Amino acid sequence: MISQPEFEGFPPAQHQAADETQLARYCRLNREGGGLLPTNLLPELLGVSRARLSQFVKGGRIEVVKFDGLNFVSFDELQRFVENDRSRKAGRPRKVVIDASKDIT
Repeated sequence: MISQPEFEGFPPAQHQAADETQLARYCRLNREGGGLLPTNLLPELLGVSRARLSQFVKGGRIEVVKFDGLNFVSFDELQRFVENDRSRKAGRPRKVVIDASKDIT
């Protein structure tokens, strides 16, 4: 039997409903990813709307782990996203103008 502290973050009503393999997978990912956060907390942490968070997930910028219909993000994934997001510039990218007079060899 898995000890109670390893269920931290997993909704209490679903402890009995989830099978052992799913709980074991959740616990393993929780340990390996530095912990898991439910996605409903992310908009406030990141300072974005729920719709914008959904765009990040659908666009593949944030990787989500699903358990029993609930979405979670690992702390490591969240840290990776924040670090990569800081390097992105806002707005439309500038056009790159290539000087045709220079010979490229």
